[in-house]
Amino acid sequence: MEGKIYTMKIANITNGEVFNKYFERTFCTKGIPFNEAIMVGNSTSNVFSNEFCINRASQLNVSIEEYYKKSHAFFKFTKELEQYEEIILWFGSDTFCQLNLLTILCFLETQNYKGNVFTVIIDDESFNIVREKTYIALGSYQALYEKILLHKEYVQGNDSIMDKAISLYFDYLSDKGKLAMIIKNNNTLSENQLIEKLLLEGTDYGISDLQAYHLIKKYLLK
Repeated sequence: MEGKIYTMKIANITNGEVFNKYFERTFCTKGIPFNEAIMVGNSTSNVFSNEFCINRASQLNVSIEEYYKKSHAFFKFTKELEQYEEIILWFGSDTFCQLNLLTILCFLETQNYKGNVFTVIIDDESFNIVREKTYIALGSYQALYEKILLHKEYVQGNDSIMDKAISLYFDYLSDKGKLAMIIKNNNTLSENQLIEKLLLEGTDYGISDLQAYHLIKKYLLK
């Protein structure tokens, strides 16, 4: 119509609540935080289906109501997917963030999303941009998600940042991995000192203090 300015509908999916606040303040536009921790526990197929969410709530040790509530804005987005012509995914380069990103890319692929998909890779500590807005061609992410997160089969994709994160994920799972060896070689440290050491030396993994605590319990009880 004459005189009407066309505005493309864009969804900015962000790396959780903390970065989302920074994003909205910095770019003066709405972000949709993705509050998950796919790195923790096991996943299922049919990403973001009710079955998937019930399993994830169990893996994260929260009620299904709490799980949905925490990600209300994101699940609203998944129901309105076809309304968006462009999706920009703002995620960190560490393993924690990249596995969350992989899960969303798998979902978009299985939904046959027809719009344009881009990533912006950030430093999860400083929020500086590590890699500028980059076009993503869907087509390989469902297979990658299933091999890595369902079957725990080590494969690499075609992205150097995600490939590094995948490699570190399998190191994280290994009882001979870097984090496991830090714990085993420093078993005289207090629990708090060990958590601090894991977080300091394991920034590329992106683990939380709770994940560090569970790793300590896993390896010091062996």
